[in-house]
Amino acid sequence: MKKNNREIRKEDFTGKLEFQNISFQYSGSSYPALRNVTFKLKPGRKIAVVGMNGSGKTTLVKLLCRMYDSDAGKILLNGVDIREYDYKSYMKLFSVVFQDFKLLAFSVGENVAGPGKIL
Repeated sequence: MKKNNREIRKEDFTGKLEFQNISFQYSGSSYPALRNVTFKLKPGRKIAVVGMNGSGKTTLVKLLCRMYDSDAGKILLNGVDIREYDYKSYMKLFSVVFQDFKLLAFSVGENVAGPGKIL
């Protein structure tokens, strides 16, 4: 990941986001997770991303959060390629919790009562 110095602050964020011909393939996969995906998100609008398992929904979010860089295409924020922003200042714009997220290693009951004990 290339280091850049272009800072972005939350107050500079206009919400203008664009995916331009984004393609991405996970290492070891025989097919791309995304191929030539293009769309624009307008400020103030709400969208839903729906699809079958493995259709690329989580990959879109991971690319937006710079967990990976795309193989082709660009993601623009405020008209600027997100790879041009300082990574730390860019990451301050996001809070993401993925569906497989686990805050605690045990169930809620086990975390309250202690391992091996269920409330």
